[in-house]
Amino acid sequence: MKYFIFIAAGIVSGFHVYTYGRWLKQQGNTAGAIMTFVLAAAAMILPVYAAVKR
Repeated sequence: MKYFIFIAAGIVSGFHVYTYGRWLKQQGNTAGAIMTFVLAAAAMILPVYAAVKR
């Protein structure tokens, strides 16, 4: 159950960061958008990886 909470929080925060990255790209900040996409991917993948590894 504990891992489900971490996975859900990672997905929600990753989606939030992803939408911010889309906005950055629309504003012309491509470098910032790329970094936020990397951060969003890490926020979504790392909790799942931790749950599977255990």
